[in-house]
Amino acid sequence: MGRFQGLIGVYSDIAKRVWDNQQGLTPQEVMDALGTNAADLFQLSALLVTTVNTAKPGTLDGEQPYEFTINPDGTVTVGAKKEVVEEGGE
Repeated sequence: MGRFQGLIGVYSDIAKRVWDNQQGLTPQEVMDALGTNAADLFQLSALLVTTVNTAKPGTLDGEQPYEFTINPDGTVTVGAKKEVVEEGGE
Protein backbone atom coordinates (compact mmCIF):
# COMPACT_ATOMS: atom_id res chain seq x y z
CA MET A 1 0.00 0.00 0.00
CA GLY A 2 1.40 3.40 -0.96
CA ARG A 3 1.72 6.23 1.51
CA PHE A 4 -1.16 8.11 -0.10
CA GLN A 5 -3.50 5.12 0.26
CA GLY A 6 -2.18 4.67 3.79
CA LEU A 7 -3.32 8.19 4.74
CA ILE A 8 -6.76 7.51 3.30
CA GLY A 9 -6.86 4.27 5.28
CA VAL A 10 -5.97 6.05 8.52
CA TYR A 11 -8.73 8.61 7.97
CA SER A 12 -11.28 5.87 7.15
CA ASP A 13 -10.24 3.87 10.21
CA ILE A 14 -10.66 6.89 12.49
CA ALA A 15 -14.09 7.59 11.01
CA LYS A 16 -15.25 4.00 11.49
CA ARG A 17 -14.00 3.80 15.07
CA VAL A 18 -15.78 7.01 16.02
CA TRP A 19 -18.98 7.19 13.96
CA ASP A 20 -19.69 3.49 13.28
CA ASN A 21 -17.97 1.74 16.17
CA GLN A 22 -17.81 -2.03 15.78
CA GLN A 23 -17.83 -2.56 19.57
CA GLY A 24 -21.20 -0.84 19.77
CA LEU A 25 -19.98 2.37 21.39
CA THR A 26 -21.84 5.54 20.56
CA PRO A 27 -19.81 8.43 19.17
CA GLN A 28 -20.18 10.21 22.52
CA GLU A 29 -18.87 7.16 24.39
CA VAL A 30 -15.82 7.14 22.11
CA MET A 31 -15.25 10.85 22.81
CA ASP A 32 -15.72 10.30 26.55
CA ALA A 33 -13.10 7.54 26.48
CA LEU A 34 -10.64 9.94 24.80
CA GLY A 35 -11.32 12.57 27.45
CA THR A 36 -9.34 15.78 27.01
CA ASN A 37 -7.52 14.23 24.03
CA ALA A 38 -10.70 14.01 21.93
CA ALA A 39 -10.02 17.37 20.24
CA ASP A 40 -6.68 16.00 19.02
CA LEU A 41 -8.54 13.36 17.01
CA PHE A 42 -10.45 16.07 15.13
CA GLN A 43 -7.25 18.01 14.51
CA LEU A 44 -5.59 14.86 13.14
CA SER A 45 -8.59 14.14 10.92
CA ALA A 46 -8.59 17.71 9.56
CA LEU A 47 -4.84 17.46 8.87
CA LEU A 48 -5.32 14.18 7.00
CA VAL A 49 -8.13 15.67 4.88
CA THR A 50 -6.01 18.73 4.05
CA THR A 51 -2.93 16.66 3.22
CA VAL A 52 -4.75 14.16 1.02
CA ASN A 53 -6.81 16.81 -0.77
CA THR A 54 -3.71 18.93 -1.42
CA ALA A 55 -2.20 15.99 -3.29
CA LYS A 56 -5.43 14.89 -4.95
CA PRO A 57 -8.29 17.41 -4.64
CA GLY A 58 -11.71 16.06 -3.74
CA THR A 59 -10.51 12.71 -2.43
CA LEU A 60 -11.87 13.19 1.11
CA ASP A 61 -14.82 15.43 1.95
CA GLY A 62 -14.03 15.76 5.66
CA GLU A 63 -17.69 16.05 6.63
CA GLN A 64 -18.61 14.45 9.94
CA PRO A 65 -21.99 12.67 10.15
CA TYR A 66 -22.83 14.21 13.53
CA GLU A 67 -22.87 17.73 14.89
CA PHE A 68 -20.11 18.19 17.45
CA THR A 69 -18.58 20.81 19.70
CA ILE A 70 -14.92 20.90 20.65
CA ASN A 71 -14.80 22.19 24.21
CA PRO A 72 -12.04 24.45 25.60
CA ASP A 73 -10.70 21.62 27.78
CA GLY A 74 -10.17 19.33 24.76
CA THR A 75 -13.25 17.18 25.28
CA VAL A 76 -15.82 16.83 22.52
CA THR A 77 -19.60 16.87 22.83
CA VAL A 78 -21.41 14.96 20.10
CA GLY A 79 -24.78 16.30 19.02
CA ALA A 80 -27.47 15.08 16.66
CA LYS A 81 -26.82 13.03 13.57
CA LYS A 82 -26.88 15.22 10.48
CA GLU A 83 -29.64 14.66 7.96
CA VAL A 84 -28.47 13.28 4.67
CA VAL A 85 -29.90 15.31 1.82
CA GLU A 86 -29.93 13.48 -1.49
CA GLU A 87 -28.71 15.41 -4.52
CA GLY A 88 -31.63 17.28 -6.00
CA GLY A 89 -33.53 16.88 -2.71
CA GLU A 90 -34.77 19.62 -0.47
